[in-house]
Amino acid sequence: MLDHITVVDDESFSNDPVIWIGGAVVSGEVYMQDVKSMVDRVIARLKAKEAKLGGLYILDHGSPNGFRIGSDLVNMGKLPEHAVELAKLRPWFHHEHGFAWLQHCTIGQNKLLMIELAKLLGVRVYAARGVYNPLFDRSLGYSTVGGRVLGNPLKFWDWEHYVRANPNGTFEEDVGKPGEVEALRYVRRKLGKWLGAPEAWYH
Repeated sequence: MLDHITVVDDESFSNDPVIWIGGAVVSGEVYMQDVKSMVDRVIARLKAKEAKLGGLYILDHGSPNGFRIGSDLVNMGKLPEHAVELAKLRPWFHHEHGFAWLQHCTIGQNKLLMIELAKLLGVRVYAARGVYNPLFDRSLGYSTVGGRVLGNPLKFWDWEHYVRANPNGTFEEDVGKPGEVEALRYVRRKLGKWLGAPEAWYH
């Protein structure tokens, strides 16, 4: 069984209208105060459901320099402080279909941080390069660096706005909205295995 979990900053949900909107439009969310509480509560839910983690959606604030998980700031300098705790999630991700989506504004501009996080979690990590709108579940494509427009905010697939870091250290741009990309990837993998296609075709 696969479980997809959205984790929401508890304090921001109470005081921040942006995070409140994001938490209000999802169901079955998990509330956290910091990295440790997020990890503990996600694992507790997976144990209770006897499930593997399909998608981990982390909703909080971010910038090109780092992102927040509750009261904890995660950037290149502080990632080592949280590495042991975050690594506890690694065995809970599904080995084929697991991924993480940082629903933070502009963190997708930080290539090095995303790659290190993908290596740590052992799964693909997605993020937006522009401003993330939790109400419409979209990256609006506006960078906070000079207000540069990164793409058409009305385009259905959002190809221009999202990036993906992979556990092997590679980094891809313009990959499309994570939920849609992963759904297509899942179907392609199932179809490829059913047809007996080479593994490279459906990876």
